[in-house]
Amino acid sequence: GASLRAGLHHQVVGISNRTQFHRAVRSGTLSITATLAGDDAPRQLWDATVTDEDGRLVASGQVHLMRLES
Repeated sequence: GASLRAGLHHQVVGISNRTQFHRAVRSGTLSITATLAGDDAPRQLWDATVTDEDGRLVASGQVHLMRLES
């Protein structure tokens, strides 16, 4: 999502990452949803959640990204 938002001709790099783990998972399929929480070009803030097959929250966090100028 960050690369598409910044434009495919730009490189996007992480500048911070905060993750909270809510439950352990040993097997199964995990799903992640990321939502743009802030866009102050060239920076982006994304909120993300990870859920298990039963829809239970496994992890949540935020990642702060920056678009590099070519």
